[in-house]
Amino acid sequence: MPSDVTDLNALTTNVKNTCRLANYYTKGQIDGNLNTAISAIKPKVSIQVEENGSITNNAYEWSFGDGGENDPHNGWSCPSSGRILCGAISATAGNNTPGEMKVAIVINVVETGSAYIITKLNNQFSSHFTFSTPLELQAADCVNFRGKSTNASITHAVISLIIELDI
Repeated sequence: MPSDVTDLNALTTNVKNTCRLANYYTKGQIDGNLNTAISAIKPKVSIQVEENGSITNNAYEWSFGDGGENDPHNGWSCPSSGRILCGAISATAGNNTPGEMKVAIVINVVETGSAYIITKLNNQFSSHFTFSTPLELQAADCVNFRGKSTNASITHAVISLIIELDI
């Protein structure tokens, strides 16, 4: 057997033995800490809505892919408890930059307050936001969006959210 393969086998055996000894002397804390770290990782999902036209104040006009107007009681249903962490908003006005646009996140037909109004400033095509306090969700909560400004120049807009789930 070539010496580099023998050296690699010896190194692998030494690493395995060192890990076994470390685990023995820490009474399993290495495995326990690793399992704790892995179980702390929570899945994240992204949801996206779009509006193919102007934005209207107080309208539930955001489509979840079907292209139609949205009913206040129809939105994205949360499969488990979790929280909305961050998101992004983008819009176009033909080939021009659109004016300001504001959209509220709505949970179970209740607006979530001024801290959760998504804003794209004037002369920006897109904007990213991270909430200082994540917006908590319960299983089966209905997430929806409602216009908080009117902007007739917008021809297409998209909002996406990152949601961490407790599963």
